[in-house]
Amino acid sequence: MRAGLLWFVVVLVVACGGTAPSLARATPSAPPTAMPTATCNPTQPNGDAPPGEDPGPGWYGNGRLYTGLWPNGEILATPSFVEADGSIGMKFPWWRAPGVGVAGDLRITGHEISSSASIRAVIPDGYGQRFQSSGIYFPMEGCYEITARSGDTSLVFVAKVTKVAKMPTPVPTPWSARPRG
Repeated sequence: MRAGLLWFVVVLVVACGGTAPSLARATPSAPPTAMPTATCNPTQPNGDAPPGEDPGPGWYGNGRLYTGLWPNGEILATPSFVEADGSIGMKFPWWRAPGVGVAGDLRITGHEISSSASIRAVIPDGYGQRFQSSGIYFPMEGCYEITARSGDTSLVFVAKVTKVAKMPTPVPTPWSARPRG
């Protein structure tokens, strides 16, 4: 029942445009541009659900650290997810498995594969050591390698980020809430 409620809430947020306040930041004089890539090979969800969570096709994990990925590894960003400076903000959930090696602050880094553009991660306090919410801001469309670390554990995935005019129906993912600054 918990998984069904989560899907309902997330689909509702996405369908309503996922509005949330933006973070104040300086607007760059010229937005970064990516070099064209021949291919982007996004990471596919592996269905590895965090301990205690309901199984589902969008999970991605390594037995110690887990998140949710978009189907086919492609993040679809409607205009409501695009900031005034053109960057794209998405919320990502993270879970740590109980045990040795995962305790510690969550750190998230990432970069566009064909350029020097780096992501910006917002990781709020107050979640404890099992669940952690985060916002990831991609400076532009492109192919990104993301690395999350907690303790001596890391989880790496590749995501293709694409701006779209509207979300396809049905909504393709439960992991699409807009991050809050």
